[in-house]
Amino acid sequence: MSEFITRLTNDVVFKIVFGSKGSEAPLRALLNALLDRGPGERIEQVKIISPGLDRDHLDDKHVILDVRARDQRRGAYNIEVQVASERYFQKRATFYLSKLHSRQLRKGEQYGQIAPSVGICLLDHIRFPERENLHSTYLLRERQHGDVLTGDLQLHFIELPKFAKRDVNDLCTPAEHWLHLLRFSHEYRRGGVPLPEKLMAEDGVAMAYDKMKRAQSREDVRGWVEMREKGHHDFVSGLAGAREDGVLEGLQRGREQGLEEGRQQGFEQ
Repeated sequence: MSEFITRLTNDVVFKIVFGSKGSEAPLRALLNALLDRGPGERIEQVKIISPGLDRDHLDDKHVILDVRARDQRRGAYNIEVQVASERYFQKRATFYLSKLHSRQLRKGEQYGQIAPSVGICLLDHIRFPERENLHSTYLLRERQHGDVLTGDLQLHFIELPKFAKRDVNDLCTPAEHWLHLLRFSHEYRRGGVPLPEKLMAEDGVAMAYDKMKRAQSREDVRGWVEMREKGHHDFVSGLAGAREDGVLEGLQRGREQGLEEGRQQGFEQ
């Protein structure tokens, strides 16, 4: 059997690398890089919520394999990879973030104990073609003056196809190192070449890449990925079939309506 290689942005592989037991270090480094956390703001500890895969429902395209975590200040994070464009994705992302935020308080706790809730959507497609920037951040702001009401709700959209730095020597920031890994790590594997030292030196990258390689060497993971892909193809095919049936049904109804109107006009004459 040929070697199994898939993108790090495959939701099954991403969940194993960043959302399973032992993934705390690469997840912490990824969050600090993507959110540009500086001194005093950095995430020092992270606890993964519900680590592991729901293997019984991997064939269901509607099951979201997100990564949820909390930091040492109780801040909540939800990270999701979105490969294909969905019509109501922004609404769903907002809904998930609201649920994450509303679940923060435990019985007897006060509102002052609520920490920020951050949603990060890694998009493997272009969502905002009118913009050049690849990282869009949404907060609650006043419409006219632009001042932020609260930073407790943050929704980040990162459009990976807009990141085009293939040459490692062009990478400058921690975020760029991680974006390069997310976009091109499968090409290093396919070419049989090791990651460049500059990339490996970035905090957490070497561990994430090693976890990706080990995940892709497992036959069960290969089966889960294929199961997810089949679920997606079945969903798309069913949707296309429903649309086609709807078009044909509409044409038939229109034809029947036209014939009926013609008959009525004939009687009136």
